[in-house]
Amino acid sequence: ASENGSPLVTPVHPDQLAYVIYTSGSTGKPKGVGITHGNLLTHTNDTQDFQHLTDKDRVLQFSTLNFDASVEQIITPLRTGAALVMRGSSLWNLTETTAVITSQGITIAYLPASYFSVWFSHQEHNLPSIRMLLTGGEALSGQICRRKDAHVLINGRLYNTYGPTETTVTALTHQTTDDDENVAVVPIGRPFPGRSVHLLDQTGVTVPCGGVGELCIGGVTLARGYLGQAGLTAERFVPDPAIPGGRLYRTGDLCRQRVDGTVEFLGRLDQQIKLRGFRIEPGEIEAALRDCNGVRDAVVILSDHGGSPHLVGYVTGKDVETSALKSAVAAKVPGYMVPSALVVLDALPLLPNGKLDRRALPEPELGSAEREIVEARTPAEAALLAIW
Repeated sequence: ASENGSPLVTPVHPDQLAYVIYTSGSTGKPKGVGITHGNLLTHTNDTQDFQHLTDKDRVLQFSTLNFDASVEQIITPLRTGAALVMRGSSLWNLTETTAVITSQGITIAYLPASYFSVWFSHQEHNLPSIRMLLTGGEALSGQICRRKDAHVLINGRLYNTYGPTETTVTALTHQTTDDDENVAVVPIGRPFPGRSVHLLDQTGVTVPCGGVGELCIGGVTLARGYLGQAGLTAERFVPDPAIPGGRLYRTGDLCRQRVDGTVEFLGRLDQQIKLRGFRIEPGEIEAALRDCNGVRDAVVILSDHGGSPHLVGYVTGKDVETSALKSAVAAKVPGYMVPSALVVLDALPLLPNGKLDRRALPEPELGSAEREIVEARTPAEAALLAIW
C-alpha cells in the first residue's frame, strides 16, 4: 500500500513477443509458438469479459506452466483483482481436487477433458461455489452429460473450450445443455469475439453448412508464427481470402458446422490411420465405443505389437464386458474398423497437465482367435470382409 501507485511506463510494443511456448501437437516434433503482447492483451481482455470476472472471484490455477492454458488462468484473474488459488506441484487426486474447490470457495476452474471426465465420474457433490467450470484440450464425450445428476453441476455451468496454442489459448467455447447428452462428442462451440472460423476442403474452398472440412481460425490473436521455422509458419499460417492482409491458422482438425454456427469436432487430419488398404478415423471408433452402455471414455490406437498392425481400443466404465462391447461396436461401424483387442482400464493414464498419456497405454495380450484374425487380414481379405 505504501508503494507508488502510478502506472508503469514501458517501451513494450504490442507486436513484440510476450513468450514462446513449445508444443508438439500430434506430430511429436516440438515447435516454438511465438505469442505477442498484443495477442495476450486481447485474449485476456476477452477472457475477462467472457467469464465476467470480478474481484470477488476465486480462480483455480490447475494447468502446468508448459501448457498454455496456465497463461489464461494466471494472468486474467490477476489483472482483474480476483484471487488466484495455486494447485501445487503435483497432480491432485480426485478427492483433493474436490476438497480444494470446496474449502477455497473456487468460483471458476479449468480441468483438462481427460482429467475432468475421470474426476466428474467420481463427483458426488453440488459444489455450490462453482459458477463456471471450463474444460478442453481434448474431445469431451457426450457420455459425461448422461449421468443422472449431471444437470446439477453441468447444465448452464460447464463450458467446453477449444483453442490451439497458435491462436492464443481459447478460440471457441460451447456452453453445455441437456441436448449434449445425445451426442457422441460435445461441440466445441462458436468463436470468441474478434475470431473467425472457416471450414475448408483440400483445395481451400469453403465447405457448405453441414459439410466436413479443416477448421481454420482467423483474428487478431493469431501467433506470430513458429520460432526459427519460416517454412512451417508459411504452411500453417495462410492468407485469409476474405480479408486483405489477414491470416488464417490451419488447425489440422476436421470439423463440421451446424446451421446455428456451432462447430463440432470430428477428428485430426494427421491422425487418420491407413490399415490394410482402408483409411480409418480413430475418433469415429472412439465415438462408437463411448456410445455403448457402461462406457465412460475410450481411446483407439494402431498397434503393431505381435508383428502385424491392428486396432486396439481402451475403455473405462462400469460393468464393461469386452465381447459384448465388441459386438455392440460391430453393429455401429464396418468390420475393418472393429478393434482386434479391447482393454478395460480403471482410468486412462494422464500426463501431469491432465492430458492423455498414450505412451502409458498397456499392450494387450491377443488371444488365439484374435491373433488369427489379425494375421489373416491381408488387404484382399479385408476388402472381402468389408463387402461381406
